[in-house]
Amino acid sequence: MATKTRPAKKPAFKNTKAAQSAARQGKTDAAMAALLEFANKGDAAAAASLAELYAFKGDWDQVLVHVQPLIAKPDAVYAGNVVQGMLGLVWRAADETQRWTDATSIVRKLPKSVAGFVTILSGSLKPYLASKGKGKLPRVKDAHFTEKKLREVYERNAANARATKDAKLLFLSARSAAPMFDDETIASFPGARKHLDFDQTLDASRAFSRKGRLEDAWKAIAPKVSEWRAVDHAQIAPVELLYDPDLRALMTPKRCATVLATARED
Repeated sequence: MATKTRPAKKPAFKNTKAAQSAARQGKTDAAMAALLEFANKGDAAAAASLAELYAFKGDWDQVLVHVQPLIAKPDAVYAGNVVQGMLGLVWRAADETQRWTDATSIVRKLPKSVAGFVTILSGSLKPYLASKGKGKLPRVKDAHFTEKKLREVYERNAANARATKDAKLLFLSARSAAPMFDDETIASFPGARKHLDFDQTLDASRAFSRKGRLEDAWKAIAPKVSEWRAVDHAQIAPVELLYDPDLRALMTPKRCATVLATARED
């Protein structure tokens, strides 16, 4: 008697984008298994998504594995933000693993044709890696505005905000001149918070953090995690929380798990 052949099991997700979407909805484990399959087949975008997920899980050796395909082939995604995130994760992973030589080799894979913010960030990252973490963390500053100019712009905008009783403008005026006006950013935050998006709220968290108020920094951003929106399918979660010099101290393992479990805008 012939044995019946069982039909092949359907994959959990039909493609990389479906798995990435599931990850943003908090279905982390199932999404990671699928993304690993896609990444093993050469999908650089899937590998980038995996790097983000492993970062939030604190597996920094795996982060260094999965950032590499996209750094070597950045045109595999639409948005340069994803590549920026990969570079940020490289320096955090280097800090955590002390694999400075490996991290340096990874950054060198970035094609010379890449331009803009990504090039600036990679250029500032290399000396940090060469110093084996003894140098300053990379920060990209806007060279067009001096401290004097920022102060003038803040005072003008803040005066207008007070005259019109515009709480959001008052906050944004202070936030745009950070960190000179962290006290003003913090003071104006309660009146503005309901009008702010995720990225704007991050600046309040940064101000709280620079003042040593880490609990307040987390309380500011936690309610906004569900409003975070990816600009590319490869983005799974707000990875700047993990590598930004003013934010990374907030992210305990429990808070990282909270971010992954929170459904984010898709």
